Amino acid sequence: MENTSSAWLRPKTTRRYIHPPKAERMYTIWAEGKIIFGEIIQCIDWRSYRTLECSGLWLVHGEKDEQFDFHSAENRLPENGTPFHGLTHRSGDLCVDIDTFCDIDRKPTCFIRLRLTNTGSSPVREPLALLLRSGKEKELVFATPDEYDSYAPDVNVWKNAPVTWRAISTGARTVLVDEYVFLSACGMPVNWDDKAGALRFEAELAAGETAELYLSFGKGEVLPFDYGQEKARAQSFWNRELARIDRLPESIRNNPDRLRMIQNLAVHMMQCFCYQVGKNNLLPRQGGMQRLIWPWEALYGMAALGRIGDFSDYLEPVLSLYFDELQAPDGEVRPAGEGWGSITSCALYSFARYSLDVCGRFYYRYRDNAMAAFDWVKRTRASSASMEGCIAGLFPPMRGNDWGQEFQGWMTTDIINIECLEALADAAERFNDPRAAEIRAEVNDHLSVMRSIMHRFEVEAGDSDQLRIPLKPDGDDEQLLREFYPYLTVSQFTAMGVVTDENVQRVMNYCVASGIYFNGLYGHMPYEDGNMHIWYTSVPDYYWFLTWMRLGRRELAEDIIRCQIRYSMTDEYYMVERYADNDPYYVPWSPNSSANGRLISMLLDFYGDQA
Repeated sequence: MENTSSAWLRPKTTRRYIHPPKAERMYTIWAEGKIIFGEIIQCIDWRSYRTLECSGLWLVHGEKDEQFDFHSAENRLPENGTPFHGLTHRSGDLCVDIDTFCDIDRKPTCFIRLRLTNTGSSPVREPLALLLRSGKEKELVFATPDEYDSYAPDVNVWKNAPVTWRAISTGARTVLVDEYVFLSACGMPVNWDDKAGALRFEAELAAGETAELYLSFGKGEVLPFDYGQEKARAQSFWNRELARIDRLPESIRNNPDRLRMIQNLAVHMMQCFCYQVGKNNLLPRQGGMQRLIWPWEALYGMAALGRIGDFSDYLEPVLSLYFDELQAPDGEVRPAGEGWGSITSCALYSFARYSLDVCGRFYYRYRDNAMAAFDWVKRTRASSASMEGCIAGLFPPMRGNDWGQEFQGWMTTDIINIECLEALADAAERFNDPRAAEIRAEVNDHLSVMRSIMHRFEVEAGDSDQLRIPLKPDGDDEQLLREFYPYLTVSQFTAMGVVTDENVQRVMNYCVASGIYFNGLYGHMPYEDGNMHIWYTSVPDYYWFLTWMRLGRRELAEDIIRCQIRYSMTDEYYMVERYADNDPYYVPWSPNSSANGRLISMLLDFYGDQA
C-alpha cells in the first residue's frame, strides 16, 4: 500500500458470503467476478493454511480473457441482507449480471445465473468465458487468509495455474469436473476450451436482447436443478431465520435503516457458524476466509445473537464445543492449543451471557464445567504470588493475544478476565448458585489489584492533563512499543472503572495528543513499515462507547456509532477489522463477526432506551 494522503473514504466490499449457516463449505463472490468454493477443514491454522485447497470460477471477457474492473463493479443484494448476491459488470453496451445463492444443506451447492443484456441501440458481440481452476487457496485467492494488503487480484495468476478441470458431458447440459468438484451449465450455448481451462460462450445480442446461462457449482453428485425452485426454497429458509430476530426495541424495529442494518449484520454472523468436514462440532468462525476460532472474538457475536432473538441452535452447540471437547481436565479451555490467558474466561462469558438471555434454562447443564473453568482462572491468577518478578494478584505471564510475547498483560489478559468473570458472577447470582459470593469476591479482588496499580500511574501523572496507561503493570513497556505491540484496550480500563471517573478525560487527552484518537476513531495502529494510515476499528471504539454511555456522554457515544458505520462498514453492511484512511480497498477480515456483534450491541444499548 502506498503511503498516500488520507482521503477518509468509506471501505469497499471486495467479497461476500454466499453459503448458508451451519455449512461445512464456504462460497464467496468477489468484486472482479469470481466465485470461490472451499471447505472447513479440521485444524486449519496459520501453519497448515497453505495446504488448503479451493476451486473457483472467474468470469472474463474479450478475445484475451481480460478481467473486469472490480473498481466499477455494482453490488446488488436484498435489503434484509439475505445472501442472494448480485454483481454487475459492464463492457460498453453489454451488461453482465451475475446472481448467486446457495441451497441450505450442510454441504451446499451454489447456483449461479449469468444474464447478458445489450443495453444499447445497436447489436453487440463479445466473447466471454469462465476460467476454472483448483489449487491452493493461498495461491489462487488474493491476500488470503485475510492478509493486510490493498485489494489487487490478477487474472494472470489463474491463467498461469495448471488446468485440472475436464469436460465429462456436453450438449444441453455441460458438466465439468475436477475430481469431486463440478460445474454444471445449461441455457445458452457453451464450449469447453481444454487448453485454457475455460468454459466459453458468446454475447451476440440485438439491441435490448437478453441471454442467460445457468450454473450449479459444488462437490459430489451432479444433479439436475431448477434455478427458480432452488431459490424459492432458500428464500423460505432465510425468511424463517430473519423472523427469529424478534427482541428488538420499537426504536429499531420501526426504523427501516436501523432494522436493515441489524438484519444484514445478523445474517453475516449466522453465516460464520459452521461445521468442520465430517465433524459435528459447530464452530463460531470470526469471518473473512479464516477457518479459525477465537472465543474472545466469538463472545461479541454470540452475545449479540442472544440479545436479538432465540438462536439457541447456534449458541448451545458452541458452548458444548467449549466444555465437552476443548476443556482440559484441569478446567482450562484450550481451542486449537492456543493458550491465551483469557480464553477460558471468554468461554465462561459466553456461557453466562447465554444463560442470562434464556433465563437459566441452560445454566445448570454446564454449571459444573463452568465452575471447573472458574477454578482454573482463580488458581492461575493466584499462582503469580509465588513467581519471582511478578505482581501478585495479576495473571502470571502468558500470551494475551496472537502476538507472541508473554508477560503480565494487565491490559489484555487481566482486564478481559475481569469482564468475563463479572458476567459469570451476574449469572451465578441470578440463579442462586452456592458459589455466587465466591465468584463475586474473586472479581472484586482482581479489580482492587488493578485499581491499586492504576492509582500509582494516576499519582505519577501529577497535575498533567494527560494520563497514559502503560501496556505492562510495572510501567516498563518501551520494548513492547518498539515491537509494535498493539495499544488498543485502554478503553476497557475506562469502561470498567479501573480508571476513576475523574481521570477518564485525562486518559482521553493522552489518546488525542498521541494520535491514538483522531476523526472519531480510537484505534490508531501504525505499521512497522511506517504506514501511518491504519486504524484498528471496533474493539477500542466499543469500550469507549461503553465508557461514554456510563458517564452520560451520549453525544460522544452516538458519534462512535456514526464513525463505525462510516469507516468500518461498507455500503453492503460488511464490517472490516482494520480501516485505511488512504485506501478503501484495504479491507481485511471482512465480514467480521465480532465487529458485527459489537455494533449490534451499541445500537441496542443506545437506541433501546428510546423505545
